[in-house]
Amino acid sequence: MRTPGWIALLAGLVLCGAAPALAEAAVPECRESRLWLKDPAAVVKACAAVIESKPSDRALLARAYAARSAALRFQDKGAPALADAESAVALRPTDPEALVARGMAREALNRQDDALADYDAALKQDPSNEPALLARGDLWFFDRNQADKARRDYDAAIALDPKDAQAYFSRGILEDDADHETAAMADLDRAMALDPDDPNIKIRRGLVLEQVDRTDDAIDMYSKVLRDWPHIAKVHVYRATLLRNRGDYGAALQDCEAAIRDDARFSRAYAVRGSILRETNRLDPALADEDLALKLAPGDTEALGYRAKIFALQKKDDLALADLDAILAKTPKDTSALFDRADIWRTKAEYAKALADYDAILAIEPRSASGYYDRALVHSDMEDHARAADDFAKAVAEDPKDPDALVSLGVEYGDLGRSDDELASYAAALKLKPDDFDALRNRAIVYRDREDWAGALKAYDAALAAYPKDARLHAGKGAVFDDQGDPAKALEEYDKALQLDPQNAYALKQRGLLFMGRKQYDAAISDVKRALAVSPDDADAFDDMGEILAAKGDRAGALGRYDAGLKLDPKSVELLLDRGLLLMRKGDDEAALADFSAALVQSPKSRNGLFDRAIVLHDLARSNAAIRDLATTLANRPDDPDVIEELGEIYLFLDDYLKALDELNEALARRPDFALALYERSLTEGKLGQAAAAAADKARARKLDPGVGD
Repeated sequence: MRTPGWIALLAGLVLCGAAPALAEAAVPECRESRLWLKDPAAVVKACAAVIESKPSDRALLARAYAARSAALRFQDKGAPALADAESAVALRPTDPEALVARGMAREALNRQDDALADYDAALKQDPSNEPALLARGDLWFFDRNQADKARRDYDAAIALDPKDAQAYFSRGILEDDADHETAAMADLDRAMALDPDDPNIKIRRGLVLEQVDRTDDAIDMYSKVLRDWPHIAKVHVYRATLLRNRGDYGAALQDCEAAIRDDARFSRAYAVRGSILRETNRLDPALADEDLALKLAPGDTEALGYRAKIFALQKKDDLALADLDAILAKTPKDTSALFDRADIWRTKAEYAKALADYDAILAIEPRSASGYYDRALVHSDMEDHARAADDFAKAVAEDPKDPDALVSLGVEYGDLGRSDDELASYAAALKLKPDDFDALRNRAIVYRDREDWAGALKAYDAALAAYPKDARLHAGKGAVFDDQGDPAKALEEYDKALQLDPQNAYALKQRGLLFMGRKQYDAAISDVKRALAVSPDDADAFDDMGEILAAKGDRAGALGRYDAGLKLDPKSVELLLDRGLLLMRKGDDEAALADFSAALVQSPKSRNGLFDRAIVLHDLARSNAAIRDLATTLANRPDDPDVIEELGEIYLFLDDYLKALDELNEALARRPDFALALYERSLTEGKLGQAAAAAADKARARKLDPGVGD
């Protein structure tokens, strides 16, 4: 409540020797310790004593009415306040203080034009009247949003009296509203130096400290206010909000309860208490508090927002959306509500609606790092990795010190096949946060994917130095040893992982596949069954089980596991490829072709998908289509000897012996001990009449693999 000028009016009562004894006893009581804030009812009583004594001094009586009007306004009693102010003006029609009192009473009743007329009239009578300048400045600023006019009035008041704390206070609020925090703090510091006992100045200073992220200083400021003025409910709530944000829930609850004791109808105290209860997972009492807050203040956007968060946690999305829609109908640019609503749309996989909300956020706040980050998550969910990477890059540009955004950007670069950029992102994240788990682990995975075994092992060792007891890292390191062909070291790492976490599904699956490679099928099946017990919906585990059963010779069992996995994840490239291979081996080429083609829809550049489909196309005598698939594969992997060998085989089948010989020579240049390529080259050389070369190649092929060509 703004109160410029009327404390001076009370002081005038004390100085008036005409006041009767009752008034002389009562009025000083009003002045002590800012009784207008602690107990405005006492101010009303003191002024009433003067009025009821019916003094002959009209000036004294007018001032008493003006002072009581101000106290009534402070109690939100607008009509009685205006009545008293009218009485003051009736007694002294040209008195600036009476006119200001009536202007403020009119303003409290939303009669802004009438209030402005009163302030102008007061200044016409006395152009240097500070209360009138401040009151008019407040109207321009708070009610009309005309900051320039308000600033002129505040500057004029300060020029008249450089020691007027209220003028600095008002201008400080204006500067704060304009996001000029440095100027705001300077004005508020000056105001506090001039009037160190005014709690409103300290409260506003606390709010500015919040805005510049000086949370501890803001809490200290509110604590100083509450030491002198322990019953200001809103300050308890301000402090509670900051304490909640830093996780001091016990102290925050105490502040909310103190606020409720001071004012049982203070809706925000219930709203904030509800938010604290929500964050401590006490959802039912939290919801009761938000409902009560909304009963006391229907449509309050803060309580609606908190209640929406509770509904979202309770999976009551429709109720949460209704509350958020209500907020946005009232305040369309409420970015907090837009964020919360977009998050619900994302969890419901309604991506178009989520993107629309994030677009709205970024239209309001074009430099919102969180807006870009969260929108990137939606693009990633949609597997639009190019747009996801672009948004994560924008998030990093706005907040270069956010390691999470850098790691997420790296993941998207990986999905785009940009492994150099991916590693650069992880390196940047680790520079900011050297023990960032995701960056350490993902970096090792990149090296493994590159088949840079030394780099991968070095990266895993760096990660394990920071997290020596992390089962996931031991399992990942084991997979590198597995890829290197060192099953003993791989098994050692898988065992370490499972000692640390017996339910680590990845380690169980990897160890199961290792046992499969050793033809220890029962042990392999046991491990993968354990993995499925941990994660029954793990489609990859069904794929691994299918692979083990296929290796064991149980094709029917393997096919059943692949089918089960594809029910869980119909778009799994690995499951489609593995089932396709099994079907091809069973001679069901058409069904195999369908699976390979479905896999390539999901991953058009899949080397295995293109290669395996080329083989089945060749078996179906669709050689030209097979050649196209192999050519596409070679465009991405020009040195792949298996692909080159298959191309040579097709040309041999087509009786194009010269092309066949060229391709088989290329394959053997890359892998000199490639038995199948040697055998096929011997056949080609025989067709070309090169008998000696054919015999030599065939002999060498049979030496490398006695069963080749059977």
